Amino acid sequence: MSAAPSTASQHAAETPRSTLVKNAVALFVLLGITVGANFLDLGSFNVVVALLIALIKAALIVLIFMEVRHRSPVLWMFVAAGFFWLLLMLMMTMADYSTRSALPPDWLHRTGRTNHVDFSVGRPAPAAPASR
Repeated sequence: MSAAPSTASQHAAETPRSTLVKNAVALFVLLGITVGANFLDLGSFNVVVALLIALIKAALIVLIFMEVRHRSPVLWMFVAAGFFWLLLMLMMTMADYSTRSALPPDWLHRTGRTNHVDFSVGRPAPAAPASR
């Protein structure tokens, strides 16, 4: 009978503690940069700077803490697909957010309605109160 292969040989080398500590320090520094950037008035670039810092922090977490950098190319493809999907979602969100100001401030008033959602569809209008 042969002995079962050890699982240690199937996994990549463990990340050294010093690398994990350096990564944690880098994440705390990036947190401080994020807080500091919040106090700067960069106009519409505040969101861009915050998202770039968040992307760097996410990459550090995925590569070092989740140890993706030691894994197979198939896992790299799935990680890349996840980041690509996240990028698509952020781009669509930012496109929606950036076009919100395209409507004039009084667009709802000009439609003649008080609410852009008509909840009375299919229901009779409420009766007017009786006058004395």
